[in-house]
Amino acid sequence: HEGFLHSLRLKGLSNIEVLPIKRYEWLNILKGLFLLSFWRCECQPSELFGFYFKAVKQKVREMERSSGRPVLLVAHSAGGWLARGIMGDGVWVDDIDKAVDGIAGGKTDAITTQQLIAGLITLGAPHIPPKLKSSDMTRGALSYVHEFYPGAYLSSPELGRIGYVSVGGSVVKGNITAARGSIEKFAGDSYYQLTGDSNMGNEFGDGLVPLSAIHLEGALQITLPDVWHSINAPQNMWYGNADVVDQWLPQAIEHLQQQSAKLV
Repeated sequence: HEGFLHSLRLKGLSNIEVLPIKRYEWLNILKGLFLLSFWRCECQPSELFGFYFKAVKQKVREMERSSGRPVLLVAHSAGGWLARGIMGDGVWVDDIDKAVDGIAGGKTDAITTQQLIAGLITLGAPHIPPKLKSSDMTRGALSYVHEFYPGAYLSSPELGRIGYVSVGGSVVKGNITAARGSIEKFAGDSYYQLTGDSNMGNEFGDGLVPLSAIHLEGALQITLPDVWHSINAPQNMWYGNADVVDQWLPQAIEHLQQQSAKLV
């Protein structure tokens, strides 16, 4: 993703860091096999993705301390809904179980999410869980985020005025009855698998996620007609391509600046 980072830096975002998660670390999710909540599809995000939460929170705290300013999160694919889970209900929790500076310790000066995060931009993120709990590939984690932190949850003045932007591609209309091996068939099957709704299998999306699942209620919603989900897209036309970044970043930054004076 060096090209993506270069594109962001060209647009003036100089202090950028990528979360250093290794592929093998995702195997931590397999620990969920020993949880009853896993088999019931009732997992809370921290049960399966605690390792990821810890890494993100550590990186956010490091960047905030070094710059003295809240951090802007840019999250692709599953990173988008996971970021919403990490942001939580507005109280920043570092060690998964207790708040920094201690609600758990009886103190009243707990760190809030708005002190550390100025905004969230999600790119092709599947925010909406399937209607049937048993179809949730995250074993309930995405459903939990959708239920308890719906839409642009922390954007209200009461919860922090954190800005949200959801960016989605509409390059291909899925068709679950199309010929096997066709792009339309692959997209349709993917949309259906993610949403559990056969009707959504025939919607527009970025080839992997349908727009109906990408856009967050209450967020600035940016739809890009020729953009694919993956870095392996035709002509490299995915969210991180330099020309594509030009299509979403300026208006995203403008929206976030209007939403929060913390982002300048």
